[in-house]
Amino acid sequence: GLYVAEGFCRKNTEKKGFYQVSIACTEKEIRDKIKIIMKKYFNLDPSENHKDHLTFSSRILYEFFIDILKTGDNAHNKRIPFMFLNLPKKKIASFLSGYFDGDGSVSRGELRVSCDSVSKDLLIDIEFVLRRFGIYVKRYTYCKKPGKTVSDFYKRKNREVPSFKITKLLILSDYCNVFYKHINFSLKRKKNILENNIKNIKPVGMKIAKFGNFVMPKIRSIEQLNEEVSYCLNVENNIVVANGIATGQCDGDEVAVILL
Repeated sequence: GLYVAEGFCRKNTEKKGFYQVSIACTEKEIRDKIKIIMKKYFNLDPSENHKDHLTFSSRILYEFFIDILKTGDNAHNKRIPFMFLNLPKKKIASFLSGYFDGDGSVSRGELRVSCDSVSKDLLIDIEFVLRRFGIYVKRYTYCKKPGKTVSDFYKRKNREVPSFKITKLLILSDYCNVFYKHINFSLKRKKNILENNIKNIKPVGMKIAKFGNFVMPKIRSIEQLNEEVSYCLNVENNIVVANGIATGQCDGDEVAVILL
């Protein structure tokens, strides 16, 4: 989870090549945990041990993340490993806890948990596994300039610093208690803030109509489209999830696809 949130891999296959796995982390508590895990399961010590990231040099570790788990090597192609999506809830909750430790946030005085990513596929994965816990998320997209390190890189190349489109997932107040009970942060600082918020802040309700376990977003507009081919989806003993729409094995599958 920490790798999917804040990690990246790189390799150089020339004569003096290397295979590296790095995880950005400014929290000492998290860095210490990563070092313990890497030593216990891979017998690796960090080749770079900095206050803002750890790097491990190992072809086996590199291939484990890239070729076996297929987590992606940078922020734009990150995914939750496919084999993880159907894990028992307790295990996928551990993965999510690590992910939110790295890329999640919780604010003092506000009952809300959020995370953001530039990987559309990763956001779909996260939304899917959160639905397994009955957690509904809201999302919005915004543009942001990169941090100082990346900005300086573009400036040295005399290139314009680009803006990146980022999508933020929000777990609003009605679902924070579910997140706290079943997933939660493992990072003490974030865990304590969320616990304090739950104890002292009442859920404000979602600005969206609900019917039992279903939410009903308002229709903003209806647009007439040209005739298109439709498809009937059959996913035996499962559900179809697309753009936040979850539907069971019913005639609504193809309707949902056409609406999207």
